[in-house]
Amino acid sequence: MVHSYLFGDVKYLDLLLLAMAVDIVTGVLGAVKEKRLRSRTAWWGYARKIGVLSAIILTNVIDIILGINGALALMTVLFYLGNEGVSILENLSQLGVKVPSFIKDRFSFFINI
Repeated sequence: MVHSYLFGDVKYLDLLLLAMAVDIVTGVLGAVKEKRLRSRTAWWGYARKIGVLSAIILTNVIDIILGINGALALMTVLFYLGNEGVSILENLSQLGVKVPSFIKDRFSFFINI
């Protein structure tokens, strides 16, 4: 009941949660590779993830109050999904994983990979 009210049927939320997990794993691996793994930095990263989920909860509640069928929450999830995707690409590049050129070309405006 509480989960349904907080998150509702927000589309792509499961994909966002998966992307967050992949971002955490690739970020930690990149930090280990660069010998710059710091617990304080990691905790702030986790706090940002909690902030993202809080923003989604807020937009879902606003959707419910305004009766706009989840449009605001969906846009919020898609925005953060894009952010996670960019972060994952940066982490993979840092790990030495080759990023396909068609992806590099599309995202080179946002990141340096």
